[in-house]
Parts: sequence; structure tokens; C-alpha cells
Amino acid sequence: MGRFSVTRQGADILVNANPEDVFRVLAANATWKTEREFLNSSETLSFVVFGRFWKENGAEAHVNILHHLDGSIVRVVGDRGASARANGFNMFNVGVKKFQTKILDSFEQELRNA
Repeated sequence: MGRFSVTRQGADILVNANPEDVFRVLAANATWKTEREFLNSSETLSFVVFGRFWKENGAEAHVNILHHLDGSIVRVVGDRGASARANGFNMFNVGVKKFQTKILDSFEQELRNA
């Protein structure tokens, strides 16, 4: 069992750790490192995970690590990606949802094993 208490609620993961520690755990995973673009602000630690679903369809997962009374909330929002929106592609939301779920599952496992 890991050092964090992790609870999943929909598209959120509640963690009993401060956002900086959660960010470090998620950023340390070499599997995602090349696909992450880190964006730091004073109130929220955020980054975007880029990926694909099915064969050629790109997707993004926007991840925000927010302060919470009991620690942190990791919030993941799936998106079809800026390039798809710019080109007017009409992608299936089910693929974006699957990508979002894949990211949530991965992060939940990383935090449980930390």
C-alpha cells in the first residue's frame, strides 16, 4: 500500500497530499514524460497529456491539481485536441472519454503505488 490515501470520484481523484507532492509523483512517471507539457500557475498545477485513440485520432487530457481541505484533487478533462478543433474535425466523444478514463486509471494507479 502506498503512502497516499486515494479516492476516485468520477473525473476527480482525491489525494491526501499537497498538490506539489501529487504533481511530483505524476511528473516522475517516465511513461508519460515525453507527452506532457507542464504549465504552472500560482493557484493550480496544470499539464496536458497528449495521446491517440483508435488509429489516427488525437486527444488531450487537461489535468489540474487543485488544493482541497483534505489534500488535493486531481481533475482530468478529456478533449479532442486543439488541432482537431482548428481543423473542424468532428470526432467521436466516446474515444475522448476512453482516453480520459485511461489517463485517470493510470494516475490513480501511480498515486496508489507512490
